Amino acid sequence: MKTNKILASLVAMFALAVLTLSMASAGLGTQPVSGNGVVITSVESGQIDLYNSNYRLSSFAGNTIPVTITLQSDINASNVRIKTWLAGSSGLSTSSNRFNLLIGSAYTTQVSVNMPSDIDPSEQIELEVVVESENGGILAEQRLPISVQRDAYAMQILDAIMDSSVKAGDNLAVDVVLKNRGMEFAQDTFVTVKIPALNVVQKAYLGDLSPVDQADPNYQDAVEGRAVINLPSDAKPGVYNVEIEADTYNGDSTATITKRLMVVGASADSLAVSPATSMTFAAGDSGAYSMTLVNSGSKVQLYYVSIDAPQGLSVKADNSIIAIPAGSSKTVQLTATSEKEGSYDFSVTIQANGDIVKKQDFTAKVEGTKTNNTFGSGSTTVLLTVILAIVFVVLLVVLIVLLTRKPEKSREFGESYY
Repeated sequence: MKTNKILASLVAMFALAVLTLSMASAGLGTQPVSGNGVVITSVESGQIDLYNSNYRLSSFAGNTIPVTITLQSDINASNVRIKTWLAGSSGLSTSSNRFNLLIGSAYTTQVSVNMPSDIDPSEQIELEVVVESENGGILAEQRLPISVQRDAYAMQILDAIMDSSVKAGDNLAVDVVLKNRGMEFAQDTFVTVKIPALNVVQKAYLGDLSPVDQADPNYQDAVEGRAVINLPSDAKPGVYNVEIEADTYNGDSTATITKRLMVVGASADSLAVSPATSMTFAAGDSGAYSMTLVNSGSKVQLYYVSIDAPQGLSVKADNSIIAIPAGSSKTVQLTATSEKEGSYDFSVTIQANGDIVKKQDFTAKVEGTKTNNTFGSGSTTVLLTVILAIVFVVLLVVLIVLLTRKPEKSREFGESYY
């Protein structure tokens, strides 16, 4: 009889152990782990209790998971923080602010766990939760399984390469790298480049993209393509938004990024120089100026010359419209005249495609009056030149006379004998 009682007790203890084990294994997560006087009592995301639920938490690549962690402390500890990360993935870790633990207290902290956008659904991912102290090391830790998956259709623009500055009227080439992040095949993908402020758009076909690289058949999950857009020649210089959009023919997935573009005018490839900006001449005479225009661009350029002169001074250009081939230069001749003495300031503006290439200021100093004698204009330089010419002619005549004179015959004396 006594033996039967002992046997019955053993059976009851065994049944209790089995029941406890069954209850412990009911949820997918492991039970709260205690260490060094701290126990993690719950880990929740939304309304899901990751300890006791029969379903594991599932999240999509690129999402952010809000996680609420509750713990109890039987110790005092300073500079404590709760750290979480995805074990088995390249996801970044996140940490709570540091705080102090007090004996007999419970704490609830919420953290955000970022899911990587390039996550592989075949990976075994676990959410690891660690309570650590700056001085005491790890006080408690927990690992919970997470199911990860991708959207059925999801594309990502990995990169878009283009020049940061382009001249009005030129072409802008945009090289786009596109990747299929979805679980399904992306058929007939396109990339569209547009500059809304300039009302220009260009579309390019990139082909089909598989969810993963496949050797047989030969399909890739990423592709590089180019779209070339032409900028209007009358586009105003400034900074514009370039919108780059990738999508599929049926519109299952769309990805968009925006870049900034600097549009420069014709002055970027043009140069105007003047050898002299100030001239002095007599009233009634004229002063000659010049401006040399250089086109260092890749195509022919039209330049427009405009003159702003004050009253009393007349300034004319030999050409008001000049066509200069690429890589060439031409010179504009300017002539200024005035009938009155004085100092006059005038300016010459060179434009191309509505853009100012150069605005050059000049000065004309008008002195004295124009003479009517045979020596020309009456300027000091001309008069001195005439005087020197006369002196030269006189000296030349004298030299000729001297060379043409015959020498006198010498007298002959006979011999005398004594």
